[in-house]
Amino acid sequence: MNDIQKTALRLPRKLHTQVVSAAKENDRTMNSEIVNRLEMSFASKEPQGSISDASQARELAQRSRENVVQSIRQLCYFEIERTARLGGQSTQIDLSKYELDSYTEDAWEETITPILKELKDKGFSIDDDVSADGFFIEF
Repeated sequence: MNDIQKTALRLPRKLHTQVVSAAKENDRTMNSEIVNRLEMSFASKEPQGSISDASQARELAQRSRENVVQSIRQLCYFEIERTARLGGQSTQIDLSKYELDSYTEDAWEETITPILKELKDKGFSIDDDVSADGFFIEF
């Protein structure tokens, strides 16, 4: 813990509520949620060539997948709301930009399964043809 710097943080109330909600969704503490999000924002700005071995590559991939899960989750709810506001009752989620076809089977399951379960638990129907290209949601 020598590399941990304690700091006080002031957040606007709305942002605090969003962080608390995200932490709960991700089964993390508020601190862990903030640290994870900050690490992801800086990781995307790391210079190319900063990975020196396979272990570092796996670690970066794991952290990045957590970010991808959040991004896909946000995309799903954005598309559901957009479609509902237009009077529709189904929407297609395009996953092609995430290059999920490069994921191992375990990484794929770790990434997509929690999102699909969450949507189904909330009453949305997901078609059986879920692929790296995307899927349909009906409501």
